[in-house]
Amino acid sequence: MKYIIAIGIAMLATAAAADDEVAIDARMCGTSEVTTIDRADELRIGTSEVRGIMQSTQPGGFGDHMTVYCRSLWTISKSVYEFSNRCTNVDSDGDRYFTMANGTSIKSFSWKLVAGTGKYAGISGGGEGALEQYYPKIKPELGGACFKVTGKGRLAPRPAKH
Repeated sequence: MKYIIAIGIAMLATAAAADDEVAIDARMCGTSEVTTIDRADELRIGTSEVRGIMQSTQPGGFGDHMTVYCRSLWTISKSVYEFSNRCTNVDSDGDRYFTMANGTSIKSFSWKLVAGTGKYAGISGGGEGALEQYYPKIKPELGGACFKVTGKGRLAPRPAKH
């Protein structure tokens, strides 16, 4: 993080970090376990749990080597598909940030950063996501996919360390 530090002779200064904007360009791959909650005719309502990893397209970039856990609620039929999800992204230090996404297609959807802990406390931002690769199902309720996610995030200012 970049810090703006006020320096003075014989003076203790308190400084705040500048807001750090980060570009997000990553790939999230994981397995998805699907549960149908209810159905009527061709309409199904269900949930999905996705567990996977996030890798930045730039080594060491934002989101690189994070564990991801998402929970989704969806409605699907021949003419309708809607979903809403919440994801938890955890880095190697145990710090985490939370995202949410909504859409009518996994081929293209919007997402946003909603909160975080540790170094991600106060995070904001968002972007676009899209299905990149869908893998054959292991069994009817278990499959895998990779998604491309792009956008911008803003990390909250931090007090300067002395």
